[in-house]
Amino acid sequence: MDGVKSDNLGPSSILQRYTRIIGQFLQLHPIIGQFLRFSVVGGLGVVVDFSKYLLLKRYAGLTPEGGFSLWGLRLIYANMASVLTAMVPVFFLNKYWSLADRKTNQLARQGSSFFLLYSFSWVLNQIFTSFFVFRVTILSEYFGNHADVVAKTLAVCIILFINFTGLKLFVFRST
Repeated sequence: MDGVKSDNLGPSSILQRYTRIIGQFLQLHPIIGQFLRFSVVGGLGVVVDFSKYLLLKRYAGLTPEGGFSLWGLRLIYANMASVLTAMVPVFFLNKYWSLADRKTNQLARQGSSFFLLYSFSWVLNQIFTSFFVFRVTILSEYFGNHADVVAKTLAVCIILFINFTGLKLFVFRST
């Protein structure tokens, strides 16, 4: 095989080669690695968020269809509880893993900054989710009873970039 050793063609050697290349790329661009880790943590937060949201929606009856609802207030209650539940583990995972911030003397400042940032993004999440559910009628046409989940997903995708930027510039900034 024209200069290629047969032991370099196995799946493990190919995986090792790609892992090494990705590792080198992430060393050159550490913000990309942070964003990827942040996205993984965000994904875990989304699982917690959506699980609680769906539990509240299905079993607690907090849905816009569950009776009178001013501006989807029941939907907003379910969304509020689910987002708040995901905040604590997301803070610690982002602090210690995504951004590898080991400063324990700034935990109170960082925690309160994180809460302010995520409170702001929660308000945006409420606005975007409500807007997509109640104003973007094409979602209801295509997704029916699941339009709220699609709306929540769209809101989360928008908030992802806002939160990462806020964490880097505001919460875990170097002081």
